Amino acid sequence: MQRAFRLFIKSAKDNQNIEIKSLGQRSQSLTKDAQWHINFQQFELSQLNELLNNYKLPNGFLDGQLWVTAEKGYISHAFGDLNWSSPDSGMSFQLQVKHQGTTKKWLSSWFISDLLIQGMEFQDIEVNVQRNGLVSELKSTSFPVNLITQFLIDIKPQEGFNQAFLENLNGELSELELSYDHEESLIQSAHMKLAQLSSKHTLFDLKGLTGELNLSNNLVNILLDSAEGHFSAPNIFRDTLNWTQLSAQLEVDFSQADVQVLLNNFWCDCEDFDLQLWMNLKLAEVNSMLLNSRLTDVD
Repeated sequence: MQRAFRLFIKSAKDNQNIEIKSLGQRSQSLTKDAQWHINFQQFELSQLNELLNNYKLPNGFLDGQLWVTAEKGYISHAFGDLNWSSPDSGMSFQLQVKHQGTTKKWLSSWFISDLLIQGMEFQDIEVNVQRNGLVSELKSTSFPVNLITQFLIDIKPQEGFNQAFLENLNGELSELELSYDHEESLIQSAHMKLAQLSSKHTLFDLKGLTGELNLSNNLVNILLDSAEGHFSAPNIFRDTLNWTQLSAQLEVDFSQADVQVLLNNFWCDCEDFDLQLWMNLKLAEVNSMLLNSRLTDVD
């Protein structure tokens, strides 16, 4: 014998509502063993923020349907076609969700299409997340940085410098791969390519940073290979550093309590000169920094 549950929430604003239906066996829990259908009709998620403490739901409207099957307390199957729109951030997209598996062995796929951010159209994005035992792996096609930063700002607002930095951070991430160890609660490895990173702030103006980032065994390796960019920081130096070519290799070692930063052969073909830098810095001991530089072809 089966039993059913229905919850209908209607907003006083316009024609917004959310309808939740659940169907399961009478002998089983409707939350742990059941089939769920959730229907969103231009529902403003931020209306539910009063129920949350440390985080906020993003500002925007959700439209579409989601089907979920729960078995023994975990989601065994899920499928959804959703539409997200946020007039405040100027962002909208279509989202298709697929999920299947058991509690520690599952595969989720997210497909984002018709992505529009502040009047600019972006290519489709595919994200796949797979868990096998104690390790989860994520892979994604390229996507704009401000797709992530906008949600971060909405979900957990920052303060001061961090807020302004995220609001103005632009660029593209691609070839993203990440491996996470659930037992150790840490990222085992990560890789991503960065293209045309830029951020304009009252303290600095950065444009045109391109390269890649690799993380493995508590070691972060950043390779920069950027053409046609600039950097300015009025509180540090008067002029803008313009470059036609900039390359560098930066290592950050987190394996010890004293984090070590190593800058290998930073080279800049700048507008009026060529610059080379080498640096070895231990963050716990500022007086241990070693810095070598070479300035040539000064006009």
